[in-house]
Amino acid sequence: MKKYHLYLWLVALVGLMTSCSQDETDALQTATDANRVTLTASLPADFVQIGTRALPSAKNHQLRCILEVWTKDASPVLKYREEKSGLSGDNVVFEFTIDNATYDCLFWADFIATNAATDASAKIGDVTYTHYADKYYATNTDNGLRAVSITGTDYVKDGEFTSDARDAFFSHAELQKEAGKSGTLSTSLTRPFAKLIIKEKTKDAYNLCKYMTAASYTVPKTFNVLTGIASGNYSVSPDEIYQTGNASINDFTLFSDLIFTSSAGRETLGQISLAFAKQDSNPTELQPVTIPAGVPIQRNYKTNASGNLISEKSFNDAKVTVTMNTGWNGTDINDDLDDRRT
Repeated sequence: MKKYHLYLWLVALVGLMTSCSQDETDALQTATDANRVTLTASLPADFVQIGTRALPSAKNHQLRCILEVWTKDASPVLKYREEKSGLSGDNVVFEFTIDNATYDCLFWADFIATNAATDASAKIGDVTYTHYADKYYATNTDNGLRAVSITGTDYVKDGEFTSDARDAFFSHAELQKEAGKSGTLSTSLTRPFAKLIIKEKTKDAYNLCKYMTAASYTVPKTFNVLTGIASGNYSVSPDEIYQTGNASINDFTLFSDLIFTSSAGRETLGQISLAFAKQDSNPTELQPVTIPAGVPIQRNYKTNASGNLISEKSFNDAKVTVTMNTGWNGTDINDDLDDRRT
């Protein structure tokens, strides 16, 4: 009888322990769910087919998206970072858990090599994450996305300089994580750039040029995703920039560039120096040209600057026509600059 009572007592004890364990598991699951956050980032309408968009110059590249979550105080601390690559669809979704507080969420999307190396022990502050090797923009300094900068090497490499694979997108959104509630946040990404397009005005002159031997000018080097401010200086000086236009359809583009810009209105570039290599059949050398400072640029606008830039003769007076487009696919705003060619 005593053994029987002992058996019943043991069964009851096991049942009680199992019940307590299940209660603890349920409580832990509830707490985890309450701390869960889902963030969704959407790319611009003209870039809706992530990974399948027809980008000839983006061959051997994949799209990467980075999320950073920083505390919102006088001395911000990184609390979470995640990188996703090989994306498809028009939205990028991040899910994670975080304590109750108000945070700055920073998003960055860019192209990296298809076979980009990974570092599973990358670290900023106390946060460890898997990092895909950067290509055009450095993203993993101590300041993370608060100081995205031009890498330099691939930025000016022949064939990469005018590549659409240098396109990138960003967003900053505030997350208020409340106690006992899961959090959701949606944001739309936009470009941090102005696009500069330099064109020759005439077909005959364009056809004299085999390629550009140099283009020299200064652009901002660093972009802060938190503040939206571009800063620093980077001297652009790529060699042998092959013409990107097509004379058969009257497109006399010499080169284009994506330039970090701040959000506040129009900015202007310094002088732009160009040099050209003649066609092999042409006995006369082509003259270098300097476009004086003052070409306007603005974030998410295209600036088309065209002029009589290619010539076998040196002359002083030239007129560069500047057309600013109100978006990557918007309406033109015309402006003229009376420049002096030297």
